[in-house]
Amino acid sequence: MSPIAFTTPRTWVAAEIVTAANLNTHLRDNIAWMATDSPACRAYKAAVQSVANATNVALLFDTERFDNAAFHSVVTNTSRFTVPTGAAGKYIFGSSVYFTANAGGTGRSTWWELNATTRLGQQEAPINATTNSNLAPTSTYALAAADYIETKVNQNSGGALNVGGAPGPGAEMWSFWQRT
Repeated sequence: MSPIAFTTPRTWVAAEIVTAANLNTHLRDNIAWMATDSPACRAYKAAVQSVANATNVALLFDTERFDNAAFHSVVTNTSRFTVPTGAAGKYIFGSSVYFTANAGGTGRSTWWELNATTRLGQQEAPINATTNSNLAPTSTYALAAADYIETKVNQNSGGALNVGGAPGPGAEMWSFWQRT
């Protein structure tokens, strides 16, 4: 995990002496943070997750591909990607979800939810009796420190239906800091 250490760039005044410490803090460290250390996370569900009929369910991500800023925990609140202190900004985030093939009902859906209250975008997939219903939405949103995003799903097949897991395409979620 890298430290969250973006510093608001300094406004220099006339005749001010530029020091190595100021250059390092306001220039070198910020460039390094934006180039290599800006918050990024990608997690996935290693096994299937059962989704009850007509129920909004948060997907639980138990494995990480990478997480350089403690966005996600595989132990506590595994459905959440939480913005770390000092890392507010605009984020691009997305998810990849598939429901197992099933002819019942009228559709499958996924969306993100901000702080368990605000729905951010949604994607619907038609039912299919012979192939999986695949969904892979992406979005951009301004997030504050401590905000969290969850991937939620719903299906109405008439019974429980699995969201796929590894190996192969399974449920995944990712988030990358774009800018302040």
